[in-house]
Amino acid sequence: MFRAAHPLLVPVTLVFALQSHATTWTVPGLANTPGRNETFFSSELKLRNPGGLFFRALLDAANTPSNEAFAGYEENTVNAHRSSAVLHGGRVDESCLSIHAADTWKCGDAAHVREHHLTTPYFLRQDLLDPNTLDNFGTPEWPYGTQVFEFGQLTWDHLDRLTRIRSTAEEKDAIATDPGVYGPHCDEHTALRDNAKFFEDKVSVGGSLLSYHDTFRNWLLGNGVTVALEPRPTADPVPASAVCGP
Repeated sequence: MFRAAHPLLVPVTLVFALQSHATTWTVPGLANTPGRNETFFSSELKLRNPGGLFFRALLDAANTPSNEAFAGYEENTVNAHRSSAVLHGGRVDESCLSIHAADTWKCGDAAHVREHHLTTPYFLRQDLLDPNTLDNFGTPEWPYGTQVFEFGQLTWDHLDRLTRIRSTAEEKDAIATDPGVYGPHCDEHTALRDNAKFFEDKVSVGGSLLSYHDTFRNWLLGNGVTVALEPRPTADPVPASAVCGP
């Protein structure tokens, strides 16, 4: 159950309510670009949401995947849980704590929470090689292999699993909407607050080029391609997306 922005869950998390009778919906946090943000129109939203008010979450830069095979996985997750709940006063996911009463530290693993406990419909964007997560590469603390592409593989695997959480999550019965997923490789951290990254970066899917904007719009309106992932990396250097802005 998604209650609030988890301090360790994502650098940018938006939980927003949409009203189907609104004239347009403007992307929160995005620079004001006339003619480009006026994207989601009331007629389309109303057809899919006759109740008028509905909630969605947008996770931008979802951060690192899990690696339970790493020797320090449990210790690191315990520390993350303590940091979130004690040092920062964060609200750890309540349904996760209920299910994991004997091992509450698992709720400090943000990837585990995303894969099993977020029931609010959400769209997630994550670069396969987020440069903000590579600081410890090559050190004993790095839990994602000895080559950069191995980190990309684990990120890809996590994003791929998110597309199946309605059949695999611990709380699958409470999840009514498949997540939307956008997984480019442009060596970027967040992209929501940058028009070029939001509109112009492109991932190739079935011969079509899809932007963050395109994929998110499709997911929000319930039609078209809602998952756009680069191929799973197999070696270094990891190929870049079809289009990456400056």
